[in-house]
Amino acid sequence: MSPLHRTFLAHFWTTRNRDKVKTNFTQGINLHPIRSIFRLILAHLGRMLPFLFERMDNGYRVYRECPQEKITKLPSEYIKQFYYDTVSFYKPALMCVYDAVGADHMVLGGHYPHLIGDISRSVSSIEGMEISKGEEFQIFGKNAR
Repeated sequence: MSPLHRTFLAHFWTTRNRDKVKTNFTQGINLHPIRSIFRLILAHLGRMLPFLFERMDNGYRVYRECPQEKITKLPSEYIKQFYYDTVSFYKPALMCVYDAVGADHMVLGGHYPHLIGDISRSVSSIEGMEISKGEEFQIFGKNAR
């Protein structure tokens, strides 16, 4: 597979998954029964979702198509309840998700056995964040229990 083809596929999956989660909320799909049984983990720091919280909230406030009788809180309030794996290795991206949802909704991800997976970098990237040891402990395992 060519690098261009891989890049296209990565963009396609990122866009598709982001749009799927976004559509669930704008159409008023009730995820409460699922959340009470499972912890939903969004891969790769939630893709673009943490960057779109305010945009989705504004859309919810402005567009009449958003069924406010089905979802009574802003979309970001629901999405912040998900868990976000830390496959990134990039401190600014990790800090964005940390600022958006907190350490209590982040779980360690390593991307192993993918070729770019690297467990030691996964650990060192969390250790490189400017967070407390207790928050590191949450990300390294406590949140996954």
